[in-house]
Amino acid sequence: MSNRPRWTPKENQILSELYPSALKTDILSAIPSKTWEQIKKTAQYRGLSLGRSNYTSDLSPLLGRIPEALYWMGFLCADGHFDDHSVVLEIAKKDEEHLLKFCKFIKYPIESVYRRTRNNFGGSFNQVSLRATHSEIVSQLKDQYAISSQKTKYPISLNHLNQTELLYFLIGFIDGDGSISKRRTTKIISIEINEKWEPVLSLFR
Repeated sequence: MSNRPRWTPKENQILSELYPSALKTDILSAIPSKTWEQIKKTAQYRGLSLGRSNYTSDLSPLLGRIPEALYWMGFLCADGHFDDHSVVLEIAKKDEEHLLKFCKFIKYPIESVYRRTRNNFGGSFNQVSLRATHSEIVSQLKDQYAISSQKTKYPISLNHLNQTELLYFLIGFIDGDGSISKRRTTKIISIEINEKWEPVLSLFR
C-alpha cells in the first residue's frame, strides 16, 4: 500500500494550477491539509516544477572579491551549474550543513532547499539541492568568469584574479571537486577534470 497521503480531486487541481507559478505561501494556504514536504513529493511524482518566483535570492555577494565570495565561486564552478537565470547546486545529504552556509551567504530561503534520493551506479544516494534565481547577477557572473552552461568541456577564465584571490577560489574548487589524502607523511591534493581545463590547472599549480 502506498504511504503517500490521499489527495482529493480538488487538491490535485489546485496543485496543478498553482505549483508551476505561485509562491510557496500561497500554495500552502490553498492546500492547508498538506505539509510542504508532502506537496513537494506529490508535485515531483506528477512531474511538476515549482515556479521560479520561489527561488529568488541575492547572488550579488558572489561578484565581490572577499575570501568567502571567491571560495563559493570556486565551489560552484567545480560542483554547481549555471543556466541563463539561476545557479543550481546539489550535494550529498551528509554535507547539508555546508549547503545551508551557502544559503545564508546568498539569503536563500532554507525552507526551499530540496531533498531527494537518487538511484545511480547501482546505489541510492540522498541529496540536497537549491536553485537560486537572480538573472541579472547570473549574467554578470557568467561574463566575469566566462562560465558556459556546458562548463565541463569549456573552461572558465580566472585571469582577472590576483594570486591571493586565486588561492581562495582554489580552496572552494578543491572542496567542490577535489580530494585531500595522506600517504604516510605526505599530504596530497588531487583534482581531476576535463583535459580542456588544463589552462586552469596550470594557474592552480
